[in-house]
Amino acid sequence: MVYEEVSSKRDVQPICKALGDIVIEDLDLSVRAYNCFIRAGIRTVSDLYNKLNEGLSSCMRIRHLGRKGLVEMLAVARAVGYTFDSEMELFLSDSTISGVIERETRISQINLLDITMEKPDYSSYTDGTKGFTLFANIHNKSNQVMLVELKEFLLFCNGRQWVPSSNLTGYSFSAEHIMPMSSKTAAKIWSGEPWVNTKLIDGDYVTIVIELNSVSHAFKFVLRDGLFIINDYCIF
Repeated sequence: MVYEEVSSKRDVQPICKALGDIVIEDLDLSVRAYNCFIRAGIRTVSDLYNKLNEGLSSCMRIRHLGRKGLVEMLAVARAVGYTFDSEMELFLSDSTISGVIERETRISQINLLDITMEKPDYSSYTDGTKGFTLFANIHNKSNQVMLVELKEFLLFCNGRQWVPSSNLTGYSFSAEHIMPMSSKTAAKIWSGEPWVNTKLIDGDYVTIVIELNSVSHAFKFVLRDGLFIINDYCIF
């Protein structure tokens, strides 16, 4: 779907002073969206309204915001009472966007157990092979000790699933206790053929499943600009 530049701004939508003074730090924003807003000079709800009043095409030009960030921007705007024009409603009714919203809703449910991933570490290993290591930091955000079990750590690239070649020494991680408000790291190695001269590319992804109290928490991370970004989450 292509959205063309509009020749004139939409009618300015009024906003009460108290609401307009709310700073974006008080809104439920991802780190990415927050940083994009700050760089674009959007620091209050009033700034957000003013940007939206410029039209959808102007919002889409916010640097590094992207389609996913724009969905988040519109969702936050709706939460603070902004009324969309027909172009914005059409954008939100796109089936692809609906899928993004559903996925973002699942991600927002990440609570006391969380995972972050580091960028791939390309290296040579003691057995003479070359490849890379992927590190996953598993965070206990609760005030209780957690006993968690790593059930799955898989890489998907070149059109198929790949299991790790080995664990990085000291980071094997099977069933582990994690102290309150603390983290532990799991690290897996992919080495030898076909990884000797291979670099992961944007779109490659990792799935990690952690079991806590007989409930499985599944995380999906997609590589974007050399970094693994959370892309989906579910429990089962």
